[in-house]
Amino acid sequence: MARNKAGAGQQGNSGAKKAASPAEKKAAARAAEADRWRGGGQASEASTHLLDDRSRRDILGVSCAILSVALFIVASLPQDGIVSGALSFGLHLGLGLGCYILPFVLLLIAASLFYRKDGANISARLSVGLIVLFFAIIVLLALATPLVGQDSLQFLFVEDNLVRQGGYAGAGVAWVLLRLFGQPVSTIIMVGVILISFIIIGFSISAVVDKIRQKRQERKEHEEQREQELSAVPAPAYVPQGATGRLRDRSAGGRRARAGRDGDSGRAGSSGPLVKIRRGS
Repeated sequence: MARNKAGAGQQGNSGAKKAASPAEKKAAARAAEADRWRGGGQASEASTHLLDDRSRRDILGVSCAILSVALFIVASLPQDGIVSGALSFGLHLGLGLGCYILPFVLLLIAASLFYRKDGANISARLSVGLIVLFFAIIVLLALATPLVGQDSLQFLFVEDNLVRQGGYAGAGVAWVLLRLFGQPVSTIIMVGVILISFIIIGFSISAVVDKIRQKRQERKEHEEQREQELSAVPAPAYVPQGATGRLRDRSAGGRRARAGRDGDSGRAGSSGPLVKIRRGS
């Protein structure tokens, strides 16, 4: 009887296990597949990221610094090589005066990549802000092209104007702005873009306003404190007009009396030696 009951219990347990096995198998298969994908992703990430974040930033910073120096030399000095000559012509034609500004922008970006601060992604903000500032400047240069207006936009794309102003990059954006808004409004828009670029870099206009307000408040408090100190000083005693003359006469008489006494004492002191000299003679 006991053996039959035990056998029946084992059969019931095995039947229950068999009934639950399809769901468990599916769950186990899904878990294994997820583990496999997770392990494969980690392995691929470990294989692709051969360098850490600091090394990647250093390499990118050195690359930006080398590129900035090379672009400055290409834009500033006459080039005899085929590639360097074509690159110089393309920089002057494409960016205009911006080809002299771009190397400094890249140099600042390189410096930001070398600088690290915990909890702040300074290089990304500075890079985006400097790029926006650079393009706003070359657009303003293109907007300042001589003889340019809504009816004379063709002067934007004259080769001499392209080289001396903002190049094709600035002239293209300036053409759109001049067609839509005109020169005064377009200039105001680009000045606003320059202010936005400074905000992206990290300058805060509200902080400047708060600082000015704080300086004014401190100056006002200093003036109030000075007025309180002046009001706390007791006023001089009132002296009648005739009394000042009498006081002045008294002081003068006192000085003459002291001078007389000093003279008498001096003569008395000098008479002794004279008497002795006469007796010796």
